[in-house]
Amino acid sequence: MTDDSPPWIDEAGEVPRKVWDELATPLTVQLQYVEVRFSSRDRRTYHYHNDGPRVAVGDEVRIPGRHPDDGWKAVEVVGVSDEKPPFATKPILQELPDNASHTD
Repeated sequence: MTDDSPPWIDEAGEVPRKVWDELATPLTVQLQYVEVRFSSRDRRTYHYHNDGPRVAVGDEVRIPGRHPDDGWKAVEVVGVSDEKPPFATKPILQELPDNASHTD
């Protein structure tokens, strides 16, 4: 081991098994399932998943448009859950700041 070796290297210049196991453990991302409404007049809601910073009811988020050329849409979060729904979900793109525009 040299003075410039990383701190997890032992005297023999090896990575101890315990450290190796910790380094090799994959990171898991806890998805948040987000229920959104396109308009306050809508009764129907749609479900998306979020792997970024947590969002809360009342936040506005960006979701992909229906077609690639549609850009994105701003929608209101009306529910959140950590439990996966029994159907596929699409990702949200990001939370919108309070003063964001609703178009690309």
